[in-house]
Amino acid sequence: MSDNLSLRKQIIFCGLETGGYGVDATPTNTGSILCGNISINPLEGESVQRNNIRPYMGNQGSIRVSNYVKLSFESEWAGSGTAGVAPKMANLLKMCNITEQLLAAAVTGTAQAGGSTTTIKLEAGASAIDGYYVGMPLRITAGAGDGYAGRITAYNGTTKIATVTGTFSAAPDVTSSYSIDANAIYLPNSNSALAANTSGSLYFYLDGTRHILLGARGSFKPSLKSSAIASLSFEFTGLLGTIADVALPTADFSGWQDPITVGTTITSDLSLFSLRNPVFTECSIDHGNEVKYKNPINEEAVHIVDRSTTLSFTTRAQKIATMDWYTQIRNNGTGIFAIRHGSTAGNTVGVFCPNVQPKTLSFSDDDKVANHQIAFDVRPTTSGNNEIMYIFE
Repeated sequence: MSDNLSLRKQIIFCGLETGGYGVDATPTNTGSILCGNISINPLEGESVQRNNIRPYMGNQGSIRVSNYVKLSFESEWAGSGTAGVAPKMANLLKMCNITEQLLAAAVTGTAQAGGSTTTIKLEAGASAIDGYYVGMPLRITAGAGDGYAGRITAYNGTTKIATVTGTFSAAPDVTSSYSIDANAIYLPNSNSALAANTSGSLYFYLDGTRHILLGARGSFKPSLKSSAIASLSFEFTGLLGTIADVALPTADFSGWQDPITVGTTITSDLSLFSLRNPVFTECSIDHGNEVKYKNPINEEAVHIVDRSTTLSFTTRAQKIATMDWYTQIRNNGTGIFAIRHGSTAGNTVGVFCPNVQPKTLSFSDDDKVANHQIAFDVRPTTSGNNEIMYIFE
């Protein structure tokens, strides 16, 4: 009887640790993660070399002082199937210091007078909180500006004025009906405490063996690339749990939606500084969590100690008159970045960044056509924890 383990037989279960940090959530197949490109370092850690003097030469060996696990995989970037409902990957995002904000039902209303081709004055009963609707999708469903679909980039809770991506065909007025569609938004936070619901348990099965990660936290890298599937690459670090021979369980991937390939008609509503829907070939983000395993006396934990989000964007090279990136870089310019991928409610995803700063620019060759490859720092505004929003519509 062979003891060979098949690499085709791999499953990951995930569960959020609601009982406290590092308390095994005992995930079941309802937490199955639909993913690929799985890689595990099953026994990371450090050893201390023994340096005793003996009357002979030879290696004295070492003593193991810390043990942890690293697990990485790639997941398709898709929605839940229902707008306003958390996607299946929600727990993975929460394990990366991400806060969930659900708008379960559309907010509809009639605009007030006072809009422009780039702003709309929401009805008097709209939220009084500044920034409340930022990042959310907005549609004009009737009246002046009818047919517009875009995203809210700024909101004043006192005046009820919302600024949007792109332009309205006509300034919204009292004839304009609008809908802020149901959505799920995921925002970064700066939690450092080892509180419940901020970490997870991951069970990795490989054809008859099981590796457990407890107190797992991590980071991720979203990617949109032409003629490819939108994806999120995750990497988690966790405390070493039990490694044992366990029969391969049955996975349950219900609820995971089929992804939509990146393409011209399906990846839209792109705003970058003053550019509107420029030709581009790739957009990649590094959420940039700094994840550290710590093992001081009386604590063993995985901490997210800092965050530095970056964006790389490859677009057709523009003339200076169209977009002067050189001046923007020299003058430390900042602008917005917004993109939507998909067109079906429940399976549309997007990103909104209110404050990106271009740092470097280089040329690349796309079949003899010049591209600009631009690297950006993704920065929060003065209110913090808002430099990037991951939006599921």
